[in-house]
Amino acid sequence: AVESYHGFGLAMQALWRARRGAAQAAVATLYSGLEKLSAARYGVFNWFMQAEFARCTAAAGQLRQALDIFETAKINLDERQWYAPELLRIRGELALGNNEGLAVCREYFDRALALSTEQASLSWALRAATSSVIAEKTVGRKEAAWRTLQATYGKFREGFDTFDLGLAKQVL
Repeated sequence: AVESYHGFGLAMQALWRARRGAAQAAVATLYSGLEKLSAARYGVFNWFMQAEFARCTAAAGQLRQALDIFETAKINLDERQWYAPELLRIRGELALGNNEGLAVCREYFDRALALSTEQASLSWALRAATSSVIAEKTVGRKEAAWRTLQATYGKFREGFDTFDLGLAKQVL
């Protein structure tokens, strides 16, 4: 039973490292955490952790491998999952990095934003809106995405020292 906690702790440590720019170190630690979770047959956060593993791998510069990780994990993008907005956003970022086209990225980000709004998940709405602004290239669409991000950012009353709010402020 301790192995699952150890694996989860390693995974969380890896995500912390990734948020601070140490993507390569995060990939190794997250992989180790996923191995321990798998050995313990702890699958509660499997899709979420696999998606984060793919995101960290992409951040480490291995874009094609990141998409392979996401696809091999057979991550279900079913919108009934509580963490579906984040899975959709991560998949959109992978699409952007692998040159699948801006229309494909937009579709993932729009679905993530709509679902996070429906679920009243302000944090995931902020992440989706931020990713959308970063991805947009055309002036009209970038302006619309920027307005969405600005409106979402304006709903926060605390936590301005967090990574996500700091990134959103920087993008704005």
